[in-house]
Amino acid sequence: MGLRGKKRQRGIERVMKRNGLISECKVQRGAGQVTVCVRVCVCVCSPEAEVTRSPSP
Repeated sequence: MGLRGKKRQRGIERVMKRNGLISECKVQRGAGQVTVCVRVCVCVCSPEAEVTRSPSP
């Protein structure tokens, strides 16, 4: 059970690394690191964020 959550966290960190946001995640390590990682990743990975990040003319 706990292993599954850990694996998911690893995947999130990989996505964060690819988006150059892993540092932001590391800063919050300790007090709700998982929540911060997920929140930041969701902001980057969600389709809506994609549109906001690269607006088309």
